[in-house]
This record gives sequence, structure tokens and C-alpha cells, in this order.
Amino acid sequence: METVTINSRIKKNNKTELYQALESLKPSIKSHCKDLELKINPDDSLNMHITFDDQESLENNFYNYEFKILKGTLKSLCDDVEIKINNAIVIDN
Repeated sequence: METVTINSRIKKNNKTELYQALESLKPSIKSHCKDLELKINPDDSLNMHITFDDQESLENNFYNYEFKILKGTLKSLCDDVEIKINNAIVIDN
């Protein structure tokens, strides 16, 4: 199994917009992975864990359109976005 972990801090004035974006993205993201866990904490930190069956599934799906929208949304509405694949930080521009 391959695991993607995304941690970030929601920008103060973007909380509602982020909730709306994530709710609309969740069904399409879930259709491309084995499991998706999303937690938004009281301190406005966001923790997301995405699990794929194998390396091929990760490569075929994590860089597709829906995930690019997810990453772009997080980068624009959050600070300190950190993306890890199997605990290795990803430099993703």
C-alpha cells in the first residue's frame, strides 16, 4: 500500500471556501483511491490521509486532474502545505 499524507493550516478567512471545495472534491477523489481520511482540527489544521493499493495506482491517480485541483485548492487556501508520500516529502509545484 502507498500512503499520501497532507498537512496544512487553513488560512483564517478561507475556512468556508475550503470546506465547500473539499466537499465537492471528495467524491471524485474517493473514486480514485482505496481510502480517504480528512480531519479538520479546532486549531484550523488539516490532516488528510489518502491510501492507494499499490505504486501503480498511486502514480496513475495522484497526478490526475482531481488531485491537481485538490493540491491547487490547498495551496491557495492554506498555509504550510506539506505533502508526503510514504513519509517522504514531495516537492510538487
